[in-house]
This record gives sequence, structure tokens and C-alpha cells, in this order.
Amino acid sequence: MIVVDPIKIHPVHAIQPAARRWGQHWCHLMEDTGDTAALVLFAAHLGLKASYLQHGDRPLLAHFDLIPSKRALALRLGAVEQGTIETYRKTRAVLAAPALIPLTEPCRLCQQPVLRRSFVHTPLGYEHEDCRRQSMIEEVEGR
Repeated sequence: MIVVDPIKIHPVHAIQPAARRWGQHWCHLMEDTGDTAALVLFAAHLGLKASYLQHGDRPLLAHFDLIPSKRALALRLGAVEQGTIETYRKTRAVLAAPALIPLTEPCRLCQQPVLRRSFVHTPLGYEHEDCRRQSMIEEVEGR
């Protein structure tokens, strides 16, 4: 599930010089199942480049920094508001879970069983990562 944490005010010295023009109010865009590819795809819908991803090699810490206007857009596009600590706890639990334990709900897109580490939880239900990616690609292409 794609999540955003609350906006925080950061001291100017903690913000990279190139980003200071965007102000001191920032939050994080994260994915709580460790699916970095889904995070990057969602960020593209916000107009963010994949190169803006921070800690992309570490699923527990992977995130994009967002300004308030991008956060509002993320929420309109389906991101869920959730605290940073809660997101880390959920991500850690998913990454530690055995990969072949099925969830109780099927994929809402293809109706096939969903296995841990192969799903994305959306406000509408569970989806396979591949089904979710295909759905987002079709949405972008206007199919």
C-alpha cells in the first residue's frame, strides 16, 4: 500500500541546497510491503523521477520526499495517510513473513489467491504486484 506520513517542518540546514526553494515542509511517500517498483510507479503519477528515490536498495527505508502539494495529490490518487513508525513496522513484518502463506482475500483484479510478498494492499483490496503494475500502465496509457 502506498502511504504518506504527516508533514514535518525541517530546519533549513537539514535540507539539501537544491531543494530549499521548495520550503521546509516535507513528508515521505513510502510503500509498506517493500515493493519499491510500485513506489516508483506511483511516484511517476505525481511527476517525480525515479532518480528522486532515496534508499532504493533498502525496501524498509525506500521513500520519496514530498512537498505539501505533492502529498495532497498522492492522497487524491489513493495513497493512505499513515505514521512513519507504523509504516516501518508493517514493512518489517511483511519482509519477515514467510513468502508462501496465502492471504485470505483473492486479488481484486484477477481473483487468484494472493501470497505474502506478492501483493499490494489498496483501499479497494489486495492486488498482485504484477496485476497492479499492469492496471497502472493501462491507466496511464488510457486503455
